[in-house]
Amino acid sequence: MNQFQYEIFINGEKKNGMIASANVVEATSALRSQGALVIKVIPAKKAGLFSKAKAKKGKNEITLNYRFPRLEKFRRKCISQQQVEQMLLQLSAMAEAGVPLLHVLGVLARQHPGPLARSLDAISIHIRNGQSLADGFAKEAPYMSKTSLGLLRAGETNGQISGMCKYASQLMEHAREVRNMLIEASIYPSLVFCIACGVAYFLVTGVIPKVLDFVKNHSADIPWITQLLVNITDAVKQYGTLALSAYIATMGIIFLMRFSKKIVLLMDRLFLQIPVIGGILLASANSMWCRTLGTLLGSGITITHALELTESVIWNQFIKTKIRTIRQSVSQGHGIAESFRLSGLGDLSPMAYAMTDVGENAGTIDDGLLYAADFSENELKRKVRILSKLIEPAMFVIVGGMVAFVYIAFFMGVMAASRSILRHS
Repeated sequence: MNQFQYEIFINGEKKNGMIASANVVEATSALRSQGALVIKVIPAKKAGLFSKAKAKKGKNEITLNYRFPRLEKFRRKCISQQQVEQMLLQLSAMAEAGVPLLHVLGVLARQHPGPLARSLDAISIHIRNGQSLADGFAKEAPYMSKTSLGLLRAGETNGQISGMCKYASQLMEHAREVRNMLIEASIYPSLVFCIACGVAYFLVTGVIPKVLDFVKNHSADIPWITQLLVNITDAVKQYGTLALSAYIATMGIIFLMRFSKKIVLLMDRLFLQIPVIGGILLASANSMWCRTLGTLLGSGITITHALELTESVIWNQFIKTKIRTIRQSVSQGHGIAESFRLSGLGDLSPMAYAMTDVGENAGTIDDGLLYAADFSENELKRKVRILSKLIEPAMFVIVGGMVAFVYIAFFMGVMAASRSILRHS
């Protein structure tokens, strides 16, 4: 048997020691069977040389210095979430296969060049300096959410870092799918509306005035619908820039209002009451918090910490206050289902409340919340389809109405001018 020196994380603490085994793979498997997160396993002879070199060097920690640290942090924040998902899945797969952590991070750094690679290299240095994987990510990975960091900490504690990375990746994937679903539903109507506005502006400012000048010069009696078109054209030419400035200023004011917690709370509550759109926003939020909370509870995180992490991923401040109320109620000793009822969140998500009530008695709250998340996602898809079916005919009616109005006004004006010309010929 050969002797190997190891560094591991177990129960949230870093430990060093020696283990006898036939090879590195068997040594790593034996350590993982104890619930440890393996950082490195090296032969004892190499370990001795390493220890002497380290002793000569002293207790100084290895550090990374960047020429422009703020720019580097900004670049890391711009790392795409899809790339982070892929990195977490790869980390999960290699950790499950028993690859030592430092080797895993080195492989990932080579596969993801750029800011993500520099981030992973920095995390490796933090681990060599005696810090945990979650602490390294917290310091060097601004692209990681609080929920993902919480799952990593739970994985280091219970020795299931592979499963926790997979959970974090799945949460990010579901969030991305919901976000893409909402974006796809809004792209078509937004594109049609912008094109319609552009065509209308071109007609009102470029084409219509020339034709209307001809009608005015050859007809004393202009039809009312043509006169209305003349008035609209004049108004757009005279007040168009002012109206656009007012719109931009209004959007700016709304954006600045988002910095006031009371106004944001009121706005987010009103958004949920908008017909059709409010239902979509509510289904999206319910899916997000149910899946996040269910995943965190299933990973072994305490209910209060899980609620705190769930609160950090919810964008709607109204629902966020409800979750905060639940957390405070649970901290005071109330049951989860009772806290849901007292907070009022059960009224916004009856399925989640029912599954929580049943799961609390059966000990399957996490499974119940994941079921409620699937239900909310299916409801979200259904409401998005309904919205798409409503928007398409509405856009046809609006654009068709604009074209019909311009055409009829043209036609009536030209007919009036033609009659006037015939009378004077």
